[in-house]
Amino acid sequence: SQGLLKVVFNEQATSERVNAALEDVRYRHAADDNRGNVDLVWTLTDADHQTSQAHSRVRLIDSDRIYVTTAAREVDGDTSSIAALIANSGGTGISLEEAILAANNTENENGADEILFDIDGDGVHVIVGAGQPDITDAVTIDAASQSGFVDRPLIVLDGNDAAGNGLTITATAAGTEIRGLLIRDFAGHGIAIEAGSE
Repeated sequence: SQGLLKVVFNEQATSERVNAALEDVRYRHAADDNRGNVDLVWTLTDADHQTSQAHSRVRLIDSDRIYVTTAAREVDGDTSSIAALIANSGGTGISLEEAILAANNTENENGADEILFDIDGDGVHVIVGAGQPDITDAVTIDAASQSGFVDRPLIVLDGNDAAGNGLTITATAAGTEIRGLLIRDFAGHGIAIEAGSE
């Protein structure tokens, strides 16, 4: 159903600050199980009662679903759980490393957690460097969720000839699925599956 969110800015508001505030809005609805984004139309009214409209997209928030938003290799957010990382993602967006750590630390209640992708920009996004954290709890990493995906991977995990594996699924992470992800140039395996996992 339709709802109304009213945001009031003081005299210190600049276009940059208003845009930043609108971009940081997240949406949660307990009965909503759709993936992807929600499109919003904002009606802005200034002190002179002049109105204008702005459009933005907000990600659906779910306690067992998280979006990777950057190809950077940084861990500067709170990875104690998926909910904590969404609330405090640090200054560079959410990396695949952060998403895996947060999913590892989030108990699976309704099936495996989901790691989806929503990195800005068209074309292929390359995550370069040594392997990601071990996957210790069942998770679905769905790189086919990246906008623009049709039949070729848009998310690449490139080891740049680094030692070790690209991804490691441990014995405690049975049920893990990896979709639509291109993994290349690791000295070990692209995906290593430990005994006891499936």
